[in-house]
Amino acid sequence: MNIIIIGPQASGKGTIARKLKGLYGFDVIGTGDLIRDEIKKGTELGKQFESTINLGNLVSDDSILKMLKKEFKKARNGFILDGYPRTLRQTNDLQNLLMETNQKIDLIISLNVNEELIIERMSGRRICPKCGELYNVKSMPPKIQGICDKCGKGLIQRDDDSEEAIKKRLKLYKKETAPILEIYKKSENYVEIDASRDIEEVMVDVQRSVDEVVE
Repeated sequence: MNIIIIGPQASGKGTIARKLKGLYGFDVIGTGDLIRDEIKKGTELGKQFESTINLGNLVSDDSILKMLKKEFKKARNGFILDGYPRTLRQTNDLQNLLMETNQKIDLIISLNVNEELIIERMSGRRICPKCGELYNVKSMPPKIQGICDKCGKGLIQRDDDSEEAIKKRLKLYKKETAPILEIYKKSENYVEIDASRDIEEVMVDVQRSVDEVVE
């Protein structure tokens, strides 16, 4: 079973994807994670990504597509696409890749959250610079304030989690994603879920949607 999770920043995409992986065994494919992993490994591709990002540019769609193709081949129990596609170009690229690999998307989950809550969630977000674990000072704080539960490193707030940066990214998200949603809404396997609630409530609806497809 293959799933796409679409939603703005801080809508819970990553958390939901990880929970679904634990429940069903799906592989989670996050393009941001793939890029960071290549950079961390110091591969030639990773060096290209790092240089591109340091210049303030986006990693090319073609490079992302190459990584996705490798991940699709490795996925044995189905996959969850977290944060992809983001644009119409990527939507078309994905459709072509699915046809090429003889696969399909079984479920598209669209997470809805209002802008005020997104800003609240993201401005309270903290990340471990060592292991990448995410926390939130209000909804998901570490056991010891400011310290990562997993590795003990001090937590930081990313520059792009400032309110001004968040609003700019939300504006871009709306512009790029609206056309994609118009396409996916026509699909029978498209569901919208209110992600403004507690994660446990959201997961009830997510699991119900997954189980309906699995059955």
